[in-house]
Amino acid sequence: MDPFRAPASPRRSKTKDRFITPRSGANLEQAFSIANSTKGPFGHLDAAFSPIDTKQEESKLAKEKYATVLKSELFGDSPSSSASNISLTSFDSPERPSPIRHSASVLSLPTSPRRKREIVHSNSGILKSTAPRLFRSETDLSDISLGGGSAVNGGGGVGSSLRPESKDFLLKSPIKPRNIPSTPSKILDAPTLVDDFYVNLLEWSPGISGRLAVGLRGHAYLWDSETGDVADICALEEGDDVTSISWIGNGEHLVVGTKSGFVQIYDVETGQRLRNMAGHLDRVGTLSSNNHILSSGSRDQQLIHRDVRVKAPYIEKFTAHHGEICGLKWSTELQQLATGGNDNKLKIYSGLVNEPVYVFDDHSSAVKAIDWSPHQRGLLASGGGYCDRTIKFWNTLNGNLLNSIDANSQVCNMTWSPHFKELITTQGNRFHDIVVWKYPTMKPITTLRGHACRVLHMSISPDGRTLATGSGDQTLRLWKMFDVDNGNKDDSIVETFPQLR
Repeated sequence: MDPFRAPASPRRSKTKDRFITPRSGANLEQAFSIANSTKGPFGHLDAAFSPIDTKQEESKLAKEKYATVLKSELFGDSPSSSASNISLTSFDSPERPSPIRHSASVLSLPTSPRRKREIVHSNSGILKSTAPRLFRSETDLSDISLGGGSAVNGGGGVGSSLRPESKDFLLKSPIKPRNIPSTPSKILDAPTLVDDFYVNLLEWSPGISGRLAVGLRGHAYLWDSETGDVADICALEEGDDVTSISWIGNGEHLVVGTKSGFVQIYDVETGQRLRNMAGHLDRVGTLSSNNHILSSGSRDQQLIHRDVRVKAPYIEKFTAHHGEICGLKWSTELQQLATGGNDNKLKIYSGLVNEPVYVFDDHSSAVKAIDWSPHQRGLLASGGGYCDRTIKFWNTLNGNLLNSIDANSQVCNMTWSPHFKELITTQGNRFHDIVVWKYPTMKPITTLRGHACRVLHMSISPDGRTLATGSGDQTLRLWKMFDVDNGNKDDSIVETFPQLR
């Protein structure tokens, strides 16, 4: 101690009236969702039992509509095009190492478009804005009626100064929350509908005919949704079964894949068999058509392309997977074919080329559920089997994995809604539900229950109004995806197939 320095008194620690925890590195959104989530019956966080809050969704839609009109008024954009850009999911995602093989045709594939700039160059080289009344006050738009009220219709209100395009947008697109009935509109008795994950036995006819095709053992039946009539289109030889159902053309011809490895085409008006095409050595579990091209996948691991205009039984045949091919879906827009197999792989082919453009091995179980988005170019959804239980989204223009979510159950089938950015999936083991997901948030909008076994088969009607599902409980259930008018409701919920027994 220095003898010439006075001893220092201990410093008093400074105290504060409150303590604020550091937020860096904390995922508050994730923590909040965990704290407020509910446990499912098996102890996991069960997203399927937490539907979207209708009021919250309605408020979100109102804000999006306000933003659309504001952008339209400021920058002169079309309200309809601005609205479509609000909820678009960007395809830009970080690169990831993946077992992707590129072919020469991929190098010329276009990339997804960027968002349009709001400032444009004039011919004189001077930047100018396309917006009318650029410095308009925020309060000028604060009283706009988003529901199509008097302010939009005129009458001297603030909305009367809106451009005609904005007025039309507000009047033609009222805000309506999604309301999906939780009970089926019809239950159809379908005896002998097999509980087999690898077959596809249900599909609506394209066009507006309203006919539903279903394969039951050795028969293929058509059910008319308008009259309720049932027609037995084909009866296979004893010991043979229908293992896949599809359509080609505009609904005049039904395609049937058989356990014996044949692919047959029937005229649905006359019931006459037009083609009986060989090529496979085992059952044909999946079919998909692209105009006059009919593709089939089999347990023999072979993928066969057929041109139904020519006599030859097929024009291309090759080994596509090292396991049964159980998923097959054409994108007619991109001329790409997605295939899924029991080897846990998802592959993308360009046209009829027998070498895949991309090979994805991210799933850890069989890939049967595959569907292309009708709302976004190159967006593909896929679902994994019992050991995987995930839903994944892919950009097939550049081979990126966009997102992967835990479905908490085997994903047996999936389809996109043609009218909404919603994905519908059917669940297998652990749950026997149909889940409607909001894309891209992947929050469940509703969960439809009723089947007693895993929901293996699903098809949505061409008008997007009716979803048909089939299960090993030997029933078909029809679900209305839109509100049903009281005058159109059925008196009885149960209807049987007496002809099928």
